[in-house]
Amino acid sequence: MTRALNALLYSALCIALPACAQTSADTATEARLGERQLTLEEHDGRCALVEPGQADLDLQLKWPCQFHRDREGGLRTLQVGENRVLLVESSEKVPDSQDCRTEIQAVRTLGTGLEPSEAVSRVAACPPIQWDDKVFIGLFESRP
Repeated sequence: MTRALNALLYSALCIALPACAQTSADTATEARLGERQLTLEEHDGRCALVEPGQADLDLQLKWPCQFHRDREGGLRTLQVGENRVLLVESSEKVPDSQDCRTEIQAVRTLGTGLEPSEAVSRVAACPPIQWDDKVFIGLFESRP
């Protein structure tokens, strides 16, 4: 009886809690940044950042891509002056290896819009990785 009750309570919590109801695909390509609802979508084999009511923002990354997340699974951002910066990652396994080719592009708030970094960082590491804060800033300071 206790097991049945616990199972029922657990099921009810999973329905009630968004974290349980979301799939990993949803959390990887959808995020909230303040009041903004952001989605990553494929545009001709490339990654695009979509925000309702705004022009789609084509990124330099291959599809599939995902938002960089913190250890708890939430969108990880960094406040830089008046702007918030987020990272988008695209990663693929290297054949016959345990390594990955990962590309990272930063996107920052700019007034009411969003601006991608011109620079893209390329690293030989497989996500999930907690990137150093310098990555958030450096991609806007780098020259391609």
